Amino acid sequence: MYKKATACLLTLLLTFSFVGCSKPSTKEVTKEVPKSVTKEVPKEVAKDKQLTLGKNEGNLYTNDFFKMNINIPDKWIVATDEEKTEVLKLGKEVISKDDKSKAKELDLSELRTVYLLMTSQKGLKVQSTTANPNFIVIAENLSFFQGVKDGANYLDALKKQLKTVKSTMPYKFDKEIYTEKVGGKSFSVLEATIETGTIKMTQKYYACVLNGYALSFISTYTDDVGAKSLDGVIKSVTFK
Repeated sequence: MYKKATACLLTLLLTFSFVGCSKPSTKEVTKEVPKSVTKEVPKEVAKDKQLTLGKNEGNLYTNDFFKMNINIPDKWIVATDEEKTEVLKLGKEVISKDDKSKAKELDLSELRTVYLLMTSQKGLKVQSTTANPNFIVIAENLSFFQGVKDGANYLDALKKQLKTVKSTMPYKFDKEIYTEKVGGKSFSVLEATIETGTIKMTQKYYACVLNGYALSFISTYTDDVGAKSLDGVIKSVTFK
């Protein structure tokens, strides 16, 4: 049951959260835009900088573009590129179904969204009957959007989007968006909960605008132990 709940929420997050969050700019986006590990950054960022996936060495994740370090808990499993692709594919199937228009939107979202890190206590593929907290880092290119000036704008749009799937995924928002310091930077935070069967799952979305991207952290947990582990991950984040 934990596996089913985690899969549903994770796929919903990885597809819906960043599709239609903001009105697209007048720039034309086509499927011919090449997909690669490195992505061109907005003009306001120095030309010699490119967004990369970052790297994992032991329990440390580093990303030079954002000058960011994150400590991964001991024995947690980092998803491979193949596993990330599998999760995204499942998400597309769940969200688009036979809706070709929605499927096209999901394809275009891949051109602006980079999934930098996915890590979980037991791995994304593990069929577990117990809690499996996870942590995700995402960067979305804001040059495709209008009106997103800061993390609060971004999360407000995300909140509205999540409310559109209330019939199938009844998210609850008990708090307003608030601000929290992460690694010395101000991040906006949105908390959401959802119940599936006997399980109550909590997601915390952290977002800030950095180098022309919306940099987001997503923590998902179902118990106090998982919450404590993920709080430790957030506290470990540093920016040079």
